[in-house]
Amino acid sequence: LYGQANASARRVDPARDRLETDLIRWAVATGKPLLGICRGMQLLTVALGGTLHQEASAAYPGFRPVRGLYR
Repeated sequence: LYGQANASARRVDPARDRLETDLIRWAVATGKPLLGICRGMQLLTVALGGTLHQEASAAYPGFRPVRGLYR
């Protein structure tokens, strides 16, 4: 959705992404308040034209996740 090849996302659901992106844009256009947590904040960022770093260690040298694939 934000112009990068998928580097690590699993279980991508394009229909869900389209629906939620449309809802975000509708909410913003009509002045509704929004709260995004985790994936929700990422989708808010992308829907409103922002960018994301798929790999934190590429953007922040020395970054080590506290859990997940590397643990």
